[in-house]
Amino acid sequence: MGPALSRRLAAAVELGHRMHGPRLEPGRILRGPDDVGPILQEEFRGCDREHFLALHLDVRHRLRLLETVSIGSLSASLVHPREVFRRAVGQGTAALIVAHNHPSGCAEPSREDIELTARLAECGRLMGIELLDHFIVGAGETLSLREHGWPSSDT
Repeated sequence: MGPALSRRLAAAVELGHRMHGPRLEPGRILRGPDDVGPILQEEFRGCDREHFLALHLDVRHRLRLLETVSIGSLSASLVHPREVFRRAVGQGTAALIVAHNHPSGCAEPSREDIELTARLAECGRLMGIELLDHFIVGAGETLSLREHGWPSSDT
């Protein structure tokens, strides 16, 4: 492949990236589901296994880091609070938003999803790193556990 074709191919790839949708740039303020949902849809596009992500925010809820915490199987992602908070402590993260996808396409939270969210929130509270929300992304839908009723009085 010659230099001209290489440049054209690189330009086409860049154009494709720009057209795909919103991107998570460091410094971007994330205020809620309207800011986070479309970005997560793009991050999880084409994933055939569960991925668990952590979005590290500063005190003003500006994005500092997007981290893939784990990649699981078709139906499960093994996540431990230790793995979620390891980098957060080292980075001086003030707050976290976590998210994972359901490759089945259904964004309905499982009992395990609710329990994990409660554990992460408690661990974060103890360490002074607030868990702002946990998103579940399915095919074309993004569910915010915060908007879905978490935390509830029974968790």
